[in-house]
Amino acid sequence: MPTTTLGAFVDSEFTKGYILDEERIRKLNEILVTRGAQIHADCKPTFKIYKADTFSYTTDDLQKILNENNADWERIERLTVFMKQDDDFYLILDFGSETTKLHIEGKDRDIVFLIFSELKQYIANEITIINPFIGRPSKTSAQAISSIILILVFAIYMFSSDIFKNTSTISKVAALSAQDLQTKLNFLIERQNDSSSLRTFPFAMTGAMLLLLLPIIGLDFFLRPIRYLYPSRVFLIGKEIEKHSKRLVLRQNLLWVVIVGSAIGIGTGLIVWLITR
Repeated sequence: MPTTTLGAFVDSEFTKGYILDEERIRKLNEILVTRGAQIHADCKPTFKIYKADTFSYTTDDLQKILNENNADWERIERLTVFMKQDDDFYLILDFGSETTKLHIEGKDRDIVFLIFSELKQYIANEITIINPFIGRPSKTSAQAISSIILILVFAIYMFSSDIFKNTSTISKVAALSAQDLQTKLNFLIERQNDSSSLRTFPFAMTGAMLLLLLPIIGLDFFLRPIRYLYPSRVFLIGKEIEKHSKRLVLRQNLLWVVIVGSAIGIGTGLIVWLITR
């Protein structure tokens, strides 16, 4: 009779943004090395680095990663960690562009759940701790938003314009049969207003439809300054350390500008109100 081994697998996805510096990477490696040794002496983590210059490499030398220059043109974009021991154990931890994913499977259920529990707790509490200031909108969502705006503009124009409501107080027959000049003049003025509305309607609709071009222009372009100030994934290695420090200072300065500017505006408004009341 063939024997069947019941194993286990677990999956987890962390939706928050992440920050990886030397301390966190070393701690992550320490957890994996310690738990891997319980499986087999050769079960060690391997790291794969993806860079902005389209280069990637795989290494088990942690120091090589920590020595990365990490300048803008060659910055680290993604980090994936692998651990495998024949068919007994497999782990992949992927710090990707949007989310962080963890998958573990193995024949020993206790080991699988032990490593999963320890990694999940550390990642959730120490690494994936950034609440994204703003997400990256897809083209579909941008088009949906633009379409809603277009519909709203059309509806507002429809209910406010003379084109779509009967505002004429004088019929054509009544105007032609009227004997007094004032009635005829009123009829002509109303016709003129209707014609003006008809002429402005195409321009209003054209302007509204331009909103649909927003996804084509690229909504992401307008959100880049916000994403620079509030990145959802940070590899604090090499030159990114100094860059991130400057980013934090800039955020602090902008915050003070907003606070001080608001305080001055409110104070000025109160003074003007007190003087003019």
